[in-house]
Formats: sequence, structure tokens, C-alpha cells
Amino acid sequence: MIAALPMYDWPEERAATDALWARLSAALRAAGFDTPAELTRSDDLDALWRHPGLLLGQTCGLPYSLDLHEKTRLIGTPDPGLPGVPPGHYRSVLVARESDRRSAGDLLSACIAVNAPDSQSGWGALARWAETQRLEIRGRITLTGAHLHSAEAVAQNAADIAALDATSWALLRRHRPAVAAGLREVARTAPTPAPPFICARRFDPGAIAEAIDAALGPGALVRFGPQDYLAVPRMPFPEASPH
Repeated sequence: MIAALPMYDWPEERAATDALWARLSAALRAAGFDTPAELTRSDDLDALWRHPGLLLGQTCGLPYSLDLHEKTRLIGTPDPGLPGVPPGHYRSVLVARESDRRSAGDLLSACIAVNAPDSQSGWGALARWAETQRLEIRGRITLTGAHLHSAEAVAQNAADIAALDATSWALLRRHRPAVAAGLREVARTAPTPAPPFICARRFDPGAIAEAIDAALGPGALVRFGPQDYLAVPRMPFPEASPH
């Protein structure tokens, strides 16, 4: 049995993530679940999300809508508490270098840093925003592996624009102010359901959700259904994009 909370587990946040798991683990044990003593941490997120003993995990909305909705159970969505968005939602912030005053259209024709092709906040939100603004993504795409690396690529002139989810943008400003100071907000995307908690299909998601509510308080989880994630438009990733 494992538990994994990888979405915002920055090095500076690991103590807070472990403290959160301690609270959740205690509530889950009180509800009758056996719980692992520690969180499982791995760079292989797909393996974590698909682990047959996943008691509690957090995934991105796009992998969930692509196929995890068929392989896991949806527990609920922790509310990021972001200003200007409905409960349980988040949005992305498009960033460019502070010294680069080109328009969004010009930036999208330059070099775009994307953390992963299956990232809702790093790719899906960006592509959907461009579509609604009637802008074409014609630039070279470089894959970075993480929102932090996308921000660093833009700040260091290795890319020209990136989409960071609003929570990651806040963490960047808190923990990496020198990087954040070199960036400016270009735009903010429309809100979509935030990264959800999931579990393996062998577990009861309702009982897990009740334990989480007991640990964090009523309203900590928004009870979205799979259809709320499936309704978010899927934006194709350019297959032949150079990296």
C-alpha cells in the first residue's frame, strides 16, 4: 500500500507535505484503513498513479481525463483556495521574461517551455487559451519536466513563454524569488477543476473522502465527478515538436 502527494512536493515544501500526510494518515487509520508510514516519492508519476495499492494520490486533471478515470477512483478535489476562481478550481499563469515585452502572439511563435505533454496546467490550459484568443502556437516547444524548470528556462533565456499553474507560481515567488523577479505575467487562463485526489479501484473513495474531511474540515474537498474532468477540452500536443 502506498500514498503519494507529488503535485506540489517542492524541496522547500516537503516538511509541509509530510505534515499533511501525518494528519491524513491519522484520520484514515481512525477510519479503519491501514496506512503507510511515509509517502512514496518517485519521478515515475505514472507508476505511482497506477499502483494497485494506491490508498491516496494526487494527479493532474489531464492524465485523469485521458485514462486514469478508468483505472482509479476519484476521491475529491482539494480546494487550492485561489482568488478569483470557484472552489476546487485552479488556473494557469502565462509568464515571460520581465525584459521581454513582445505580445503573446509573438511569444507563442518563439520558444515555449512545457513541463509535460499531459499537463493540464502546463500545456492544456495554454493551448486552450491560445485557441480562445485566436492565436496560433507556431513556436518550438521544449519539454522541461517540471513547472519550476519551465520558469527557470524562461528566466534564463532558454525559452520565451511558459504556463505555470497558479499554485506553482505562488510557490515560485515564495521560494525562488530571484527567478520570479525576472518574470512577468502575460495572461491568466480560464479556471478548470484542480488536481484531484485518487485511489486504486480496490478502495472505497467515499470512506477516504470522509476521513479527509475529518482531518482537514468540511469543504476541504470539492466533490467533482469524472464528468467534470472529462468535460475540459483536450488540446492535442504537437507530435513532431522539436525538443
